[in-house]
Amino acid sequence: MRTIEVEDDVFSELEKASYLTKMPVPQIVRGLVIRQDPKPAGKELERPPVTNAPSLSPRDRKIRDYAHSPSFLASRSVMDQFLNLLSFLHRENLDNFAILQSMEGRKRKYIARSEQELENSGNSVNPKRVPNTPYWAVTNNSTDNKKLLLRQALTLLGYGAETIRVVPECLR
Repeated sequence: MRTIEVEDDVFSELEKASYLTKMPVPQIVRGLVIRQDPKPAGKELERPPVTNAPSLSPRDRKIRDYAHSPSFLASRSVMDQFLNLLSFLHRENLDNFAILQSMEGRKRKYIARSEQELENSGNSVNPKRVPNTPYWAVTNNSTDNKKLLLRQALTLLGYGAETIRVVPECLR
């Protein structure tokens, strides 16, 4: 195993994400760096050409456009923005959105199929239904924790590193 140096603030964010999601730091980093797409057997993945302007996949561009859209920015609160982003992720990732149910803290689940499941996982969780989905999300978190949860969700769903960095910062 090799060691890499990271800046203190980056490591601090990784530790927070690890604490909130119960995922080890290396697994979080792996999810940020390695795409979720399966690697072809016996072939190395081709590296994209290095350019000055980063190219975005259509799905990355779609969520970033949504996060900067007037309809999203018109949301009245951070909680509404958080739930609307989760709703968008559900709509765009119907087949694998259920993986987000694995997001857990020490005692608390963050996304579940029922309000009761979230209420049973902790105190004062304030579960709210994710609009237009069969899922519920814990909303009694600080804005910073909501951003960490969105980063984790984007990572689990296989979005690009730049999207994982930019989209949660749209919560205001």
